[in-house]
Amino acid sequence: MTATNDFYPTLRRAIALAREAGLADAADALESRAFAAFTTGSEAAGETGLAILAFRAQTGSRLPPEAARLLDACQTEIAKVWPRLRPGWRGAVWRWLGRWGLG
Repeated sequence: MTATNDFYPTLRRAIALAREAGLADAADALESRAFAAFTTGSEAAGETGLAILAFRAQTGSRLPPEAARLLDACQTEIAKVWPRLRPGWRGAVWRWLGRWGLG
């Protein structure tokens, strides 16, 4: 398995920026999912990546650009273990292929 760098300080900063932008409820939900107890590091990365995707879908364009950039950095680290969870269109393509059993 590929090792990831510690992206949790970056994630904490993104959550703080989201709260400052008035997205407290969504930020709280992301924080509770991302910082739950998990059995393995791979599981933690995967669940955190899914939580970030759900958070981004919920907040949409209300997410501050700096927070979006920080979340991209987190997803880039997560993608080392879970390629489908990478940011941007490449991650979307991986997720689409996965639905068809191709990715």
